[in-house]
Amino acid sequence: MTVYITNMHGQMRNSTAQIAQNMAAQFADEIGIRELGYYFYDASAEPAGELSARLDGILSSLTVDDIVILQEPTWMEMQWQQRLVDKINAYRQEYRVKLIMFVHDVAPLMFDNPTRVPEWIDFYNQADVLILPMPQMKQELDKWGLKVKKIVYQQAWDALTVDQLTGESPYRTVLNFAGSPSKFTFVNDWHEKVPLEVFADPTAPLDNPQVRFQGYVANEHLIECLHQNGGFGLLWEASPTVYEYMKLNVNFKFGSYLAAGLPIVIHRGIAQADLVEKYHLGKVVDSLAEASEWVQSVTEEQYRQLADHVYRFGWLNRQGMFTKRALTEAVFQARLEE
Repeated sequence: MTVYITNMHGQMRNSTAQIAQNMAAQFADEIGIRELGYYFYDASAEPAGELSARLDGILSSLTVDDIVILQEPTWMEMQWQQRLVDKINAYRQEYRVKLIMFVHDVAPLMFDNPTRVPEWIDFYNQADVLILPMPQMKQELDKWGLKVKKIVYQQAWDALTVDQLTGESPYRTVLNFAGSPSKFTFVNDWHEKVPLEVFADPTAPLDNPQVRFQGYVANEHLIECLHQNGGFGLLWEASPTVYEYMKLNVNFKFGSYLAAGLPIVIHRGIAQADLVEKYHLGKVVDSLAEASEWVQSVTEEQYRQLADHVYRFGWLNRQGMFTKRALTEAVFQARLEE
């Protein structure tokens, strides 16, 4: 019996979707799970015979009692990924292959397209086991007719870094934010007393001395840059639609701040806010003004205590433990019959 995990290639180097899949596959490899790689492309006009041959190639290693972990979304068209699952289903009938879906994002909820949710629910219901981001996501999908009973929760993204974290993060009254101002527009309207240091390139000139652009940093070096920059990590969303989705999902920035050892300031309601409160990883706030006031109030001694909590907790995601735990538990549930 062999366990496999799908892994996407071919998107832009800074694609968070691809970074997440590649990282999960790398941590999976560390526990003996092998890759089923595929290339991201426009398959809309691909002839049926060529598509069938391509998918057969992806799955050619499968044999009796294997397990396939399908990272979702594939970011291909629904027709493409359904054809892939059709192929896996044939192996399930013939060779007792099991199917786990590792759901990173629920695309129609992510892009506020509820009319397509039933189509995706039908797709998920073909799995033996689902890895979902958080219990909140399961509660939402249950409303739409989710039938899968075996559920594992991811809880947080891990983080890969090629750099070794050294020393303590500097105590600074600044908020760090890893995100583009074109997507997170509150950056362009920053009026708080605490400076905002943005790890992205500006999309337009911004005459605001309180916003300092650090430039885009490749994901494998971002953790060390955040660690050396010090201060606090900000997890915030001003768009009501995106905020509602963040109540259900695991946020990639949370894992980056955690791995960097930065105390986290998080918008109340975002799914990881409970972890921040439970494990003393920072502060849950209702407004950016509250975030700014709290950061200004934290003494160096208090900062050191928070940073120590975060650094020790962050060891888990620097080692890929959230991914490894979720994958291992899902494999157990897929293999053990009730």
